[in-house]
Amino acid sequence: MRNNINAGLWMSRIGLGLIFCYCLLASTLYSSFAEIHLTLRFLPFPVFISEIVLLICFLLLAWVSKDRKFFTLRTTLLLGLYFGWVGVKALVNYAYDGPLTFRNAALFYYPIFSVFAYCFYLRAMLPRNVLMSLAFLAAGIMFFKGMVAWYWWTYVMLFIVAVWNTRSLQLRWVGWMFLVVIFLLGPEYFYKGPRAHFVSVFCAIFFLSFYFGALLLKRHKFVRLGILLAVFLLFILGFFVFADRNAVSSLISLERIRVVYEERDRLYRGKESSFVPIAIPVQLYHPNEPVLPSSPVPLASTPKASTPLASASDVFNNILHSKIREGRSLTLDENNILFRLFVWRDMARELIKEKAFWGFSFGRPQRSRSLEVLNWATEEWSRDGWITPHNSFLHIIYRAGILGVCLIAIFFFLIGRLVRDFFIMNSTEGGLLVGALVYWLALSNFFVILELPYNAIVFWTLFGLTWVYRDQLKERSVKQEG
Repeated sequence: MRNNINAGLWMSRIGLGLIFCYCLLASTLYSSFAEIHLTLRFLPFPVFISEIVLLICFLLLAWVSKDRKFFTLRTTLLLGLYFGWVGVKALVNYAYDGPLTFRNAALFYYPIFSVFAYCFYLRAMLPRNVLMSLAFLAAGIMFFKGMVAWYWWTYVMLFIVAVWNTRSLQLRWVGWMFLVVIFLLGPEYFYKGPRAHFVSVFCAIFFLSFYFGALLLKRHKFVRLGILLAVFLLFILGFFVFADRNAVSSLISLERIRVVYEERDRLYRGKESSFVPIAIPVQLYHPNEPVLPSSPVPLASTPKASTPLASASDVFNNILHSKIREGRSLTLDENNILFRLFVWRDMARELIKEKAFWGFSFGRPQRSRSLEVLNWATEEWSRDGWITPHNSFLHIIYRAGILGVCLIAIFFFLIGRLVRDFFIMNSTEGGLLVGALVYWLALSNFFVILELPYNAIVFWTLFGLTWVYRDQLKERSVKQEG
């Protein structure tokens, strides 16, 4: 029996370590790492490293679950029903529509990484010093090598949680000094990158200000509340001082966006009547090569959007030479907004026209009639035979219809429970963890986040860890009350 317990312990640690390594490598190498794959003779599609990790973690979880039950019977049945639906739909759609099915099905099966993270962390029983070491490793890589903009906020939040929980006074001081340096370089880390990044940071900062403001008000800490409000106002001021002016202008000039949208829509209606869609072979996968736009609207997923943040050695030079202010032209920023609006409009029209109450097949290539009529983003849809919606929540609805709406509602209900429970338990760490989730949720409204493994696995792993921390905190609270 003891051997089984030890085996389960180490299997959990291996699984957790495997997920951590994937997240860390994805954070630094981005899609070039995620594109590593196997080509098997008996499969008509490549098997990517994310799916290999998923399979290994599934086998490890099956082993670990032999001697411990992680969920109640109701939760187990609901999880089985959900992933069973995903599996059946994927297999049926694959039989009719081919390998593209699995690319879109990933949007629905990557949440299993939250289950892996939850179960492995509960079983692994990692010592505090190991967690602190991992946090320092991730933060060090972020600071000295640089990471893609999406990830640094998550690692900063996790690092603060680790520092907050460490019992070593020396490590705590080192951690706080490290964080001070990071936040002194705030203009680079907060405001560099695409607009969606600093909008998502703003949403996360707003949530954290509201959450901790409510906690301080609850504790009658009015002086600290005033300091928190001042920090929030300074952050808002930073948008107008450090952020790319064209990016900020494109976000606040709503009337101009409306006028430009109507102009492009009139152009679309003038060409639409004579437009005949062309048949394009569907491609499942292509190497992540730079795409040079030849149309007024560049791809929203241009290489610029996935450029890693500069390392520490470049930060001061960037600030001194005002490189943070350099960005795309205002027209280019506005066209990227229109790109998304037209794609989202076509998705809604397609759902209504075909009465797809339960969504479309995972294998159906999504194409935007508006973009094709206007000849925008030609390189992407003409190369692949489909285009991504750049909004993960709309994509869920597009593929699952009414059920997709219900899934989104359930997920935000769970986020609400996390916030409520952490607030009731006066948890600082819980607020920081949810603040990291809020960043990803905001970003998912503008980019391909929950569909791609190097984004989705990081997000769902974080969600699983946040939920297990909530359960441990509640269990500890119950014991203290008893």
